[in-house]
Amino acid sequence: MKQLLLFFTLLIFTSFNLQAQILWQNTIGGNTFDDVEDVINTSDGGFLIIGVSESNISGDKTENSRGSSDYWIVKTNNLGVVLWDKTFGGSGEDFPVSAIETSDGGFVIVGDSNSNMSGDKSENSKGGFDFWIVKINSAGTKLWDKTFGGSDDEYGVTVRENASNELVIAGDSFSNISGDKSENSRGFTDAWIIKTSSTGTLIWDKTLGGDADEELIGIELTADSGYIIGVIAESGISGDKTVNTSNNEDYWVVKLSSTNTIDWQKNYGGTSTSVSALSTLIKTSDGGYLLAGDSDSNIGGEKTEDTNGGTDLWFIKTDNTGTIQWQNTIGGSDDEYTPYGFEKSSGGYVFAAETLSNISGDKTENSASNDIWLIELDSNGNLIADKTYGTNSTEYPEQILQTSDGNYVVVSTVDELSGDNTEAPNGDTDYWLFKVDKSTLSLNSITSDLKINIYPNPTEAYLNIISKAEIDYAEIFDITGKLISKIESPNKAINISELSKGMYLIKLSSQNKTVTKRIIKQ
Repeated sequence: MKQLLLFFTLLIFTSFNLQAQILWQNTIGGNTFDDVEDVINTSDGGFLIIGVSESNISGDKTENSRGSSDYWIVKTNNLGVVLWDKTFGGSGEDFPVSAIETSDGGFVIVGDSNSNMSGDKSENSKGGFDFWIVKINSAGTKLWDKTFGGSDDEYGVTVRENASNELVIAGDSFSNISGDKSENSRGFTDAWIIKTSSTGTLIWDKTLGGDADEELIGIELTADSGYIIGVIAESGISGDKTVNTSNNEDYWVVKLSSTNTIDWQKNYGGTSTSVSALSTLIKTSDGGYLLAGDSDSNIGGEKTEDTNGGTDLWFIKTDNTGTIQWQNTIGGSDDEYTPYGFEKSSGGYVFAAETLSNISGDKTENSASNDIWLIELDSNGNLIADKTYGTNSTEYPEQILQTSDGNYVVVSTVDELSGDNTEAPNGDTDYWLFKVDKSTLSLNSITSDLKINIYPNPTEAYLNIISKAEIDYAEIFDITGKLISKIESPNKAINISELSKGMYLIKLSSQNKTVTKRIIKQ
């Protein structure tokens, strides 16, 4: 039901338009396979898109493939119009994952490669796949590239630049001591972190893991010159891991000091047969962390809520020592996966995830197939609003960004013209970049100058109302837009204890002014 929120609007707020608003979009690709991996804001207000391509010159691609698969980097302006594109690769397989803009106005791209010296690659493989780091200037010209790895496989995931312009690069490793690796594997796959100079000279490396598989998903620099890393972990207590895990996969968060010693570590998981896979680690403005991923676990372990069905999104907010402050399980009756997102400058969080669910649980719109699900959380993790985008085929978001005007840009791979995509792909699959009006997602934006606060939310019984104005009446609507109750001249508290558990809208009116908020009955 793509018009569900519009229906709410026409029924309740005739002066507002909540219909899905894609401000602009662009489908970018060559004539074969192009798969997007990341997008970042750039200092000129545009975007840098990172992905892998097998296409030769065709469509939006201006350079031929170097080999099997290459890094394909696309720079756009603030309207998503392509300014330039660059292809980097060797004769083998090269897969970019992420990038940052550096302090000198250039960019560092991180991924992995099994190419030997060929094409744009200036060094041979150390063995299998290695980290491959490419530094370019603001026009996309390559300044240098570096290969880091051991005798087995390494996969680059992410990069950060510190105050000294050094690079901290993190990913996964299978290797024992060999090549650039100074420590043996702890088991199977470990997290591997390296630090280099601004020109790519190796300074140190660090291996972290237990006796099973660990998969690094993110690293952030901390105020004490240390690091916080987020990992999907299978290992129990072993190696560097001093906290137990479930039988499958859990979130594992490790705080490292500036000297690479472990300050603390925490494990977050569900029941012993469940899988909880971390996908995003965010440093929050209060000095803590937000962990976002997905889990098929019901109540058990650290998990305090049952799944809505299949796999749901699982959000955990911690303080600066990893102690849980709140958590929320969000999803529909089918599966939701891999949320990517950010903390809003005004507070709260926005995420884009993959969804297969129709209207159910926390989902207010149907999915055509695997679609993109945008959700907004308040600062306490409560779901404020959601919106579904996609085609009749499969989409899965790789990133969502907040732009300088407060709106949102989403990037995904797309393979057909249908649904919300208005441009046919050039080949098998293309990059899909689109910008969403922030008012489409956030019900908080649907307010007049009537200032009202409602708490607690969620609640089991009473909603307390704080307002300088006298409230003439309150109306409560269910998720279908049906009016449940109308309360004339409500007092400072409204009793909703008789409502069934779930999500509702409450409209408060005073002297022809209204404010509407989403509430949750526990």
